[in-house]
Amino acid sequence: MLKFALVLMVLPTSCTTTSHLSQKYPYGLLTSDYGILNEDDLGVYAWWAKPTPFEEGLSSGYMYWQCFPTSAIKLRCRKIGSDNSNIPYSDADIHIETDTEIHEYGFRRGVELEVCKTYLKHWRRLIEGEGAVCFGGNVSDIEEVKVKGKIKKSVGWVGDRVILTQNRNLASGIKNVIACYFTTKLMSFCDT
Repeated sequence: MLKFALVLMVLPTSCTTTSHLSQKYPYGLLTSDYGILNEDDLGVYAWWAKPTPFEEGLSSGYMYWQCFPTSAIKLRCRKIGSDNSNIPYSDADIHIETDTEIHEYGFRRGVELEVCKTYLKHWRRLIEGEGAVCFGGNVSDIEEVKVKGKIKKSVGWVGDRVILTQNRNLASGIKNVIACYFTTKLMSFCDT
């Protein structure tokens, strides 16, 4: 039985400005970082693959960061089929919709539906009370879709990392940052 989890790390970090990060890594950060990301977050993706502009990202293998207000994030388990034993499988769908775009982050492979539901329950608790969350990942597909009569760009992502600031634990100007990694290997969940 395949279990899904996010690995949790709590790291102290100092505030970094989006403009500083955007200058050093002009392609890696597609939105404001809300003061959550640091140079290491963007640097690791530049180390893994040659940085390329987002429009070329579909074929480059380069991963990008985006940060969104938690109010724009919807979580659901999307059924994708069943295994040979008729156990339903799903993909956790992290859905973000803006005025002009839709972003959907998913996993690299399906998980049992009940595992997905448990994962999302923990996720909701983790992001409760947070202002924004940052997602890192690979572009899987880009298409135009019509939503309520309006054409929007829809971007599918394979999630790699999720980072948020635990604002409720601020002390002495140092933020506690939670970094979670999409993985299906471990038995514990990302939790506070």
